[in-house]
Amino acid sequence: MKSPAPTRTGRWVFLTILFIQATALVHAGWCDSVVVDEAGHIASGMVHWVEGDFRPYHVNPPLMRLLGTAPLIPLCPIIPMADPAFGSADRPEFLLGRKFAELNAGQYVAYVRIARWASIAASLLASWLVWSLGRRHSTVAGWISLLLWISCPLALGHGHLLTADMGATCLGLLTVWCHHRECDDPSPAAATRSGLAWGFALLAKYTTLAVVAALIVARIGAIVIAPRQRDEAGSPRRREVARLVVATLVAWMTIQTGYAWEAPIFRAVDVEHYPKPIWMTYPPLDVLPIPLPREFVLGIDRQRQDFAGGMRSYLDGEIAERGWRSYYLYAAAYKMPLGHLALLGAAAILTLTIRGARVARLEWAIGIALFALVSSQAGFSHHFRYILPALPFLYIAAGVTLAQRSRLAFVGITACLLASAASVAHDHPNHISYFNELAGGWRRGHRHLLDSNIDWGQDLLRLRAWLDSRPDEASRPVSLVAYHVVDPSVFGIAYRYPSEAETGPPRGGTYIISINALMGYDFMTSDGRGDLTAYPRGAFAALRTRQPDERIGCSFWVFRIPPAAAP
Repeated sequence: MKSPAPTRTGRWVFLTILFIQATALVHAGWCDSVVVDEAGHIASGMVHWVEGDFRPYHVNPPLMRLLGTAPLIPLCPIIPMADPAFGSADRPEFLLGRKFAELNAGQYVAYVRIARWASIAASLLASWLVWSLGRRHSTVAGWISLLLWISCPLALGHGHLLTADMGATCLGLLTVWCHHRECDDPSPAAATRSGLAWGFALLAKYTTLAVVAALIVARIGAIVIAPRQRDEAGSPRRREVARLVVATLVAWMTIQTGYAWEAPIFRAVDVEHYPKPIWMTYPPLDVLPIPLPREFVLGIDRQRQDFAGGMRSYLDGEIAERGWRSYYLYAAAYKMPLGHLALLGAAAILTLTIRGARVARLEWAIGIALFALVSSQAGFSHHFRYILPALPFLYIAAGVTLAQRSRLAFVGITACLLASAASVAHDHPNHISYFNELAGGWRRGHRHLLDSNIDWGQDLLRLRAWLDSRPDEASRPVSLVAYHVVDPSVFGIAYRYPSEAETGPPRGGTYIISINALMGYDFMTSDGRGDLTAYPRGAFAALRTRQPDERIGCSFWVFRIPPAAAP
């Protein structure tokens, strides 16, 4: 089913919406400081380009890092030399990101803003794909899907950050768009286009394996049901098989090219550095050749090890040693606009109960499969952003179902969309920390979720501006605990680490504490002397019961302790 051609008015409306989205993303990208994972992505991307080393950050494929850091190459930033310790280090990209920030402190903020162009471009392309895939069913479905997508706080919060999330979301949509185009007009050129989309999607994030697998299953089903009798062009079944082979070969070549054909044949026995895949440590599996880049395979296995091993996780005030399979359902209830939840719920009910309704089966299947895949990985539960690739498919499927309702129903649909847009716009540009009204908004979001859901280090630039506007506060180093691997001094912030407040009452002075640290969520932080230090779980409990005197952004709480209150 081909998309109906949009009218001239429709094109202008779409371009206007796209301009509003681009403005919001650029503004958020300008205001937010580099976040924890982003620091590692940017530094690792430069190492990929300059040294051809794909070991840093191999838990995510390199495509978005390569695209984002390409404009930095002519600017000649100082690159930390590759350390032989990469082979034994545990996630070296974070120390690499810290060092890159220190070496380029004067230009670092500008470098980050330039590198973010790739994710912003991917966000805009994703909007067009959502609109186009929705319009395959009807014009109204396209508009509902698009309006759901552009008012999604998760897409706005992570659509301007140089991480793998938005790239994977956009390219996952692209694979489905190419699949539909190939179904409309099957040809070798269309199969080649599908293979390129598969390869690019797999170079963005491993989560897209689920999307590609779903499309391969759909192709195999087409082969099975294809008529056996020959027609004028030959055997339909053979043509389907040929296109599948072409798409697979093109995808394989794309992946190999993305890794610069580095170690294109993987064998576990050849791996000398950590981590070696556990499932390949015994003969004869350790000599089994796999025609995929070494770091691609090792990255998948390292992610599997991270989820299998478990990490401390936080939900509704509880810190546990492992995650919860229900985490993403709870997180959706807290971090998605109430209007979105109402429309998705209504669409799901209508899809299951209304006979003869037009249903976007493929989009429902992919969206639910991605959500289920992420939820099944319960070794740790940190990031609601992991389900971002599933959301546009769910929005498209919901748009298709809701577009078939009566005019009276459209009043409710419009009200939900307007309420969602107003709720999200109210928190602009703090979309990373968005929580809906039932969760209490961002001011009470820490009672439910932490980490990248509310505090990912995005407020360091806001902290610097806050200090600049208060010369009396900035005249001496503030007592600061930041949830970040990058030293706050890179942003021109003079500070000290308040070690005395870890286990006892703080001395007099101004304390600025990350909400993650305040809630006892242990992590590394800068000690004010150029090194990283780990604060213990449950630290800063003496401040936890106090009401903050001020808040900086959504993640820093300010406490002014008078000297008389000191012990």
